Amino acid sequence: MNHGFDVCVFSIALPLESAAHSKNQCKVVFPKRSFGFLGTGLASKIAYLFSLPELKRCIKDFEPDVLHAHYASSYGLLGALSGFSPFFISVWGSDILAFPNKSFLHHKLLKYSLNAADRVFATSNLLESEVQRLFSIEATVISFGIDCDVFYPHRTSIYYSENELVIGSIKSMEKIYRMDWIIKAFAEVQRLRPNASLRLLLVGGGSQLDILKALASEICSSDTYTFTGKVAYSEIPELTAQLDIFVHAAINESFGVSTLEAASCGKPAVVCNSGGANEVVLKNDTALLYDEYNFDSFVSQLLILVDDASLRIRMGKNARSFVEHNFDWKNNVHAMINSYQDVLG
Repeated sequence: MNHGFDVCVFSIALPLESAAHSKNQCKVVFPKRSFGFLGTGLASKIAYLFSLPELKRCIKDFEPDVLHAHYASSYGLLGALSGFSPFFISVWGSDILAFPNKSFLHHKLLKYSLNAADRVFATSNLLESEVQRLFSIEATVISFGIDCDVFYPHRTSIYYSENELVIGSIKSMEKIYRMDWIIKAFAEVQRLRPNASLRLLLVGGGSQLDILKALASEICSSDTYTFTGKVAYSEIPELTAQLDIFVHAAINESFGVSTLEAASCGKPAVVCNSGGANEVVLKNDTALLYDEYNFDSFVSQLLILVDDASLRIRMGKNARSFVEHNFDWKNNVHAMINSYQDVLG
C-alpha cells in the first residue's frame, strides 16, 4: 500500500536478514552497535541510551515530519529524549501491562516518555484504559489491522489432510501463553472422542518448546501432533489456513492478533474469557469462550466445535465478516494517516 510517504525505520534489534533491506519508499537504519532484544528491565532501557546519538543523526539526515515510537518503554524513551516534535507513541502490550508495575522508577520512566508525546496510540481498548488509569493520559485506539487479502478463507494441507480435524494455535512456546493447557485439552478431547481424526498443530518457537514436546509425547496419541518450531512470518497465513479450530489459552493477552488472523481465514476459535482477547471475538458468534482458570470449561467448549461441523462453518463465516468490518488493515492505515494529518495541520 503506497500513500506517497517516505518512511525511515530506526531499529535497535537486528531483524531477519530478509527484512533488513530497504523496500519501496522505506529506509531501514540500524545503530553501529546492536543490543538485540533487551527485554523490559530497567538496565536494558539505560542501554538503549547508547543509541540516542545515532537516532539524532538519523533524524537530522532524514528530516521527518513525524517521529513515531512503537513500544513505549524502549523506543518511546529514545523518542522522548530526542526532543523531536511532533512525536507519537504507540503502546503495544507489556510496555503498559507489565513494565510500569516493576518499580517506582519504571513507572516514572514510562510516565516521562508518554508525557513527551504529542499523541499516544493504543492497539486495544484494554491498553487505552490502562494508559488512562496509570497516567491519566488519553490514548487513541488504532488496532493492529489484518491484511484480509493475505489471510483469507481457505484450507491448506501442509501437515494434515482435509479429512483430519486440525486444532491449533500460533504463539511463542512460552509459559505466559499456557500452551500446556492446549496440549492437555487436546489429549482430553482425544480421549473423549477416540474415533475422531483429531490433529494438533502448534506453530512457534520458544524456551518451552522441548518441554512441551515432551508433554505431548507423554499424553497425546502418537503421530497426532506437530510442532513447527519458529517459522518466518511469511509462512503464517498458510499455516493458519491449515487449522479447522483456533485455540487460545493466554490469560492477560493485550489484544490477540493471531486470533484475528485465524478469524480472517474463516476459522472459529475457542478463547479465554479475559484480557484483550475479548476485543477480537464475538461470544457464541465468532468464538466460544471459556473461564480463564477452568480447564474443564476449555475442554467442553472445544468439544462443542469438534462435534458440530455446521457450527464451525457458520462461526468461521461470521469471523471473516467480523474482521472485514472491524479490523481490515487498510482502514487502520487510513486511521493512522488521519491522525498524522490532524496533528500536522
